[in-house]
Amino acid sequence: MKLSAVALLMREEGVTKLQPVMNNDTFPEQTGETYHGANLHEASGIVASHQHPGVFWIIRDGIGNPDPVRIGYRRTVLAVRFDQGSGKLVRWPEAVAQTSCDGYVKYVYLKRSDGTAVPNIDIEDVALDPAKKCLWLGNIGNNPHQDKPGELFRFPEPDPLRDNEVRADLAYRYSASGINSESLFLVDGVPHLVVKTAPSGSTLRQGQVLKLPVPADPGAVVDAVPLSVLQPPNGIPERNYKPTGADLRDGKLLVAMANGWLRYEADSALHGGALVEALASAPPKVHRYWEPDHSLVATEAIAWTHPPLADSFLSLSETGQFR
Repeated sequence: MKLSAVALLMREEGVTKLQPVMNNDTFPEQTGETYHGANLHEASGIVASHQHPGVFWIIRDGIGNPDPVRIGYRRTVLAVRFDQGSGKLVRWPEAVAQTSCDGYVKYVYLKRSDGTAVPNIDIEDVALDPAKKCLWLGNIGNNPHQDKPGELFRFPEPDPLRDNEVRADLAYRYSASGINSESLFLVDGVPHLVVKTAPSGSTLRQGQVLKLPVPADPGAVVDAVPLSVLQPPNGIPERNYKPTGADLRDGKLLVAMANGWLRYEADSALHGGALVEALASAPPKVHRYWEPDHSLVATEAIAWTHPPLADSFLSLSETGQFR
């Protein structure tokens, strides 16, 4: 089977769909007793690499299936790459180990510092800190609003051509009070979440940004610090504003929703809480739908691209389809 891709340019005036769809139907993890490697079904987060041009890192949500091999594929970070000139999806070289999806996906196993596997219960997003050359993963989902802490993991960014395993250099928990989030982004290297839904009676609101301070003691449980509330798009009630992914670059915050995307803007010279406050001071500068009829496409992942595609962004749906 041959795969094709079209130029990747997602601008204000519309959305370019990028085939193929890398899900269970097109690239099954298992056929009979044969495993084929990770696919992109239930993709939940994506971010562009700064060290490796054209590479995007992807994380998939957790899984209840007890099969140890399939669980193993969820405890990985996945890499795809695009030709920087054409924007076309390209295969990894044959010499690269741990590839799947006909050579289009590379997977790297995620381990804690002691070598044990990272639990993927509700890992919902991935962010990148170019200054420290590291990835952040957020075990931040909580649809049932259970009273449990969330957890963050920081990893040195792997070399997708050579690395088959990477170990966290920092992991810590935060008190969440039943908060459900699917959006993780960094402000000055500090993780921030966007509330998707909150339990009944909570003082937090949908769209509220939470700062998760990095502790001096990795064993500590930090308190999430509520910051400003992002305004929903004009015409959409707050109760229907359910962010599913985010990425910040140069004062511009991309936010994905299941059926559309938003872009908030602020002065790129601002930092910390002042930047978040400015982003939340007005409705999104841009609001568009993935499909003209506003049909639900269950998009959970969104990321800015980088030069020469710097004015574009890439999204990935739960069904494994790029846009």
